[in-house]
Amino acid sequence: MMSRRLTFWVGAAALLGCGSAGPRPAVSPSGEEPADAGAPPGVAAEAQATTASLGSGWDGSADLRLGCTVVPAADLAEAAARGGLDAPDIEPAVRTAALADLAGALVRRALADREIRRLHLELQPDEIDRALQRLVETNFEGDEERFEAQLAEQGMSLEAYRSLLADQLAEFKAMAILFPVGPRDDEVEQEYRRRIDGADQADVRPFEEVREEIFRDLLEERLEERWLNHLARLRVQLEALPTHKEDGTCVEDWPTHDVSDIRFEGNAALTDAELRHAVESLVGPGGGFLVEGLAAPASFRAAVAALYYDRSYLEARVEMDVTVDGQVILRIEEGEPHRLGDVQLVVRAPDGTESPDELGEATWRPWLGMDCGAPFARDRFGRFLERLSEEYARRWGMERVDVEPDVETHDGVVDVRVTILRPAAS
Repeated sequence: MMSRRLTFWVGAAALLGCGSAGPRPAVSPSGEEPADAGAPPGVAAEAQATTASLGSGWDGSADLRLGCTVVPAADLAEAAARGGLDAPDIEPAVRTAALADLAGALVRRALADREIRRLHLELQPDEIDRALQRLVETNFEGDEERFEAQLAEQGMSLEAYRSLLADQLAEFKAMAILFPVGPRDDEVEQEYRRRIDGADQADVRPFEEVREEIFRDLLEERLEERWLNHLARLRVQLEALPTHKEDGTCVEDWPTHDVSDIRFEGNAALTDAELRHAVESLVGPGGGFLVEGLAAPASFRAAVAALYYDRSYLEARVEMDVTVDGQVILRIEEGEPHRLGDVQLVVRAPDGTESPDELGEATWRPWLGMDCGAPFARDRFGRFLERLSEEYARRWGMERVDVEPDVETHDGVVDVRVTILRPAAS
């Protein structure tokens, strides 16, 4: 049987480029490593139960209508038939539980697709190729034949799995946009202490060795939990939402609210004027915006958080409240500014071997525009990655060259490792 990470959850952080897929425990394993080693108890079961709850109350006797989104009853019937749930010897309780899981999965897919369209997310074939390559390298030591053999054992074609992977990757992109804040350094340390509590000290791996792995695990858990809660709230909103027809097209009538004022609390590093400038474009004509709609709260929080990230406050957190008289209140936990630490550039060949950067630090350091110990500016780092990609594409005579940043934070310091992916010779 394939591991859970292969069949359903291939690793949000890995697919988003935050390290390699597949966590390893903080305690050295004796014997075979369990599939979810090091994960807090109940995480997988809790996530599954939340997914199932998305389909709560829908038995498939009629189509489920959520605003203008329709989940066909025929899809649930087809999925149940594929799963053999119409067999006469299945116990009623088992059938009911299995149908609830299927209903939840279908509702999740429909709501996720809706959010992906709203965020205008598109995947390029090479993104799926890279994610698939990382998965095979991590779980099958790069052996594609072993990977495809396991797919065949489960009756799944490579194209079907690529489609599943594409759906997951699009979801993870949406999660990263809506919930951009990852775990703090102190949360990573606390999780490390929890994992090693009571363990034989001879088996405990050093914190520095597992820091990135624990960060990635916590990030995946946090993204999944927030995403499912977001979709659950969205279903409730859509079920109560009036709709009407306009030129034969279903239109959702989201309630609007006039913005009487925008206030900020907890900000010291940035002024009210700077923060107001970041969000004022989100207020529509006449001062109206969507209070209970899809875009407003996430957009306001994301705009403020992005400004802090660009100013080196990588742990800033933003919450938003709206009062009955239209005041938008953004509450901010700034955290501490981060400074640039080590920067390493390597070139990775198609066969996985790595070699030193071909440009040299004297060439690329001015493009980065940050010395060691300087405040880490996220926007400047993004422009640096674009410049690297363009320069290597020119150097190698390619249309484009992919670069993979690996950013690790610790004690207010940001260490960066950038991998330049040399394309295979055509």
